[in-house]
Amino acid sequence: MKNILPFLVSFFAITNAFAQEPITINKSGKFSCGKSFTITIIERNYIKTPNSKEDDGSLWGTDGGYPSTVIETFDIDINDVAVFIPWKFYSDLSSIHKADFEKVGDAYILTVEGGDAAGSFDAYFKIKNFRMIERTVKMGEFPDEVWEKTVLHNELWDNKDM
Repeated sequence: MKNILPFLVSFFAITNAFAQEPITINKSGKFSCGKSFTITIIERNYIKTPNSKEDDGSLWGTDGGYPSTVIETFDIDINDVAVFIPWKFYSDLSSIHKADFEKVGDAYILTVEGGDAAGSFDAYFKIKNFRMIERTVKMGEFPDEVWEKTVLHNELWDNKDM
């Protein structure tokens, strides 16, 4: 037991060194078309509950085990109008470290990067008419391959001024 104790202490020190602290991303700016935007993504520490199970592959940003952080707030405004993003489209993303927003043609694309190494990902949120219409997730190790894609066909509101 004495021989394994230094190993265990080193292992837990290294493991905790890689644990990510929750971050907050607040970005504001203007697109070249003149429209303004604000992005707010706030993480919190993951809280393990008695019924929690280790990741079964349904979370992005971790490669097994439990995530360090999860998203608590995910808000996007374009020209001071809130864009509705359903909770289920960001609740499976963890360990966020970067977000970028750009206008591409008649749509807006929010790119969210998270995880590390085998658990890394890029999630792309496509927005048109102040509504999210698509989410695509690519794994960091295979950036040219789409691993998950969800298309929303329920566009209830058509705002041509976006």
